[in-house]
Amino acid sequence: MSNPEPRPGDTFLATLDERGRITLDLPVPTDESITYSAEERIGDGPRLVYELTLPPGKAAVELTAPIVERQGGASAADAQYRERLYAAVGRITVAGGQVEASLKRSLILLSPERGAAFVDVDLEWFRLEAAIREAVDSAESVLGRRVVRLLDLAARNRLRERRNDAVHGAWWPFDGMAGRVSRWPRRSEGYITNVDLRALEEVGAKLERLVQALNDLVRERWPVVTLPRDDRPTGSFGV
Repeated sequence: MSNPEPRPGDTFLATLDERGRITLDLPVPTDESITYSAEERIGDGPRLVYELTLPPGKAAVELTAPIVERQGGASAADAQYRERLYAAVGRITVAGGQVEASLKRSLILLSPERGAAFVDVDLEWFRLEAAIREAVDSAESVLGRRVVRLLDLAARNRLRERRNDAVHGAWWPFDGMAGRVSRWPRRSEGYITNVDLRALEEVGAKLERLVQALNDLVRERWPVVTLPRDDRPTGSFGV
């Protein structure tokens, strides 16, 4: 921060630190809210400019979890940004759910003592992966080794963490915010990260490839539904 004690209306420089946090020491409003102007640079990227309004009695400002809004409501540029953002996050959400379903199939086949229904492996990705690795460690399995190789590749690409950031984070869904999302992992401090939308779209594509690879490993031992090929849109969206 260039000026440690800006006056109301002054512009101060906000900096996102290496922990993904913006913590500011500003004069404490006593009787009424105070509004400051903030300027922030994201590396060599765009300059972010916004107003920060502090309520009375708020001494230390930690900008991981502010209310974020656009003056006058969302703009046309915001709407365009959201269309692309929501498509990318939606793709990640769908593919991430499919990854967990594929891991459940693998775990059932690797650990038949658990039972043969998804309710018997009612776990999320982290615990599914741990259970699969444990099953492979305790019993030699060609399927298990192949699943673990795919999980190792996913770990190198941080696919689970990047899926969680996209799906469980609080996005700042406004144009010009450099793909900003606030995130609060369990039992951890919150942080802010800025995600390039092209990289976000690639996460969805990588998750889909992981699903396909996992499914290919078990398709000979699991029911498969095959839909007829028809490239014409049906116009049906679940209605």
